[in-house]
Amino acid sequence: MELFHSVQRLASRVFSYDSSHTALAPGWLAVLSLGLFIQIAGILLIADGSRYSTQVHLLLMLPSLILLLIRPDFRLWKQPVVLALTSLLICLMLNALWRTETSDKSTGDWLKVTLFILLYVHAVGRLALHPRTLLAVLTICGALAAMFAWLTVLHQFGIKATPLDYATIREEARLYTLDWQGLGNLKHPVVAGLYYGIFIIILTQRLVAAPPKAWRSALILFGIAGLCIYVLLTFSRGAWISTLVAGLCLLLLFPGRTSRTLLISGAFLLLGMLVMFWPEVRNEWLVRGASRRDMIWLSWLAHLPDFWLWGVGPGAQFDFTYPWGGSVKHAHSLYLQLWYQLGLPGIILFILFLGCLLEKGWRLRQQPPARLGLALLILAMMAMLTDVHALLLRPNHYWVLFWLPAGILIGLQPTHPEHIRQSGPNA
Repeated sequence: MELFHSVQRLASRVFSYDSSHTALAPGWLAVLSLGLFIQIAGILLIADGSRYSTQVHLLLMLPSLILLLIRPDFRLWKQPVVLALTSLLICLMLNALWRTETSDKSTGDWLKVTLFILLYVHAVGRLALHPRTLLAVLTICGALAAMFAWLTVLHQFGIKATPLDYATIREEARLYTLDWQGLGNLKHPVVAGLYYGIFIIILTQRLVAAPPKAWRSALILFGIAGLCIYVLLTFSRGAWISTLVAGLCLLLLFPGRTSRTLLISGAFLLLGMLVMFWPEVRNEWLVRGASRRDMIWLSWLAHLPDFWLWGVGPGAQFDFTYPWGGSVKHAHSLYLQLWYQLGLPGIILFILFLGCLLEKGWRLRQQPPARLGLALLILAMMAMLTDVHALLLRPNHYWVLFWLPAGILIGLQPTHPEHIRQSGPNA
């Protein structure tokens, strides 16, 4: 009995909560941090999709739900950006109730998706109030991704001895998987390019926010180099541009000597690569062009009168068949796909949600996590122009791309004692 009371007292200390402010107890921080790590890094570490979903549900969604019920932070929900998100999700549910025949998902499935999104945003938002903890989790995930990037490059061109030839890599060996035990398998080069591009931004933020010691800077640069090589060899031009634009915005948001050095050296490196690989660059941009996306977008535009107001329903596929027989199942633009599914109200609410996120991130840009969230959101917004096909779905790699920065920006508060104490001006 005495042992039981001792354990109870210890648990009450670890998971205690001070109602005077919203700082989480160490136990909650540990649980949410582990869950977020599993959601982000589990994409690389867990080969089985069902096992990945189970662990994310148990280690992140369930703790987030319990915390929401017993220790709610009402400030998180009382803000315009959450109102915009809630309106978007209500629009999704109303469409799901109305257009049950357009998707293989039931209304209950869409309700689960809505709940998962809210719980994920809640978990990330609560961690965002503890910037050191959140940035530590993201840095560990970035280090793991950098390790996988280097291992993939070494395995592909060292062990498998794939020729370092543009035509061979472009047509047969674009990177997207470690190709060992199912680990690090992103299923498609475009997805892999966007996923690894996220960690280029995260590790760069660690380098420019508060420049570490020389040996740590060298390790971070080594990791960034591996990630850049990986993203480059996915030959996903959407990932190239998205990462480049987001990286530029990040350096501008963190003015300083390190940022200027990276900006100047990066510009010279990019110029040198353009000169050295001009035939390949010319083939990518002038010969391949938009990879026939223009044909898909013109077809979407031709069908616009059929769905422009109310859409055809959540989860509906945009089917397009090329003249030579190939076909695609989405509009190759998240904005067009969302308009196709949810109609004019849905796309307006989504753009309103993005605007609220950008406004809040810019307003709180003195906080380093807000600047990181802004850069990651810009990466996602650029990627959604040409590559992302869905965000309103169960946890996967696209959640790391979009809902992670959304959760960070939603969670930040204008003034928070623990943030000021932990992060200072340049955490």
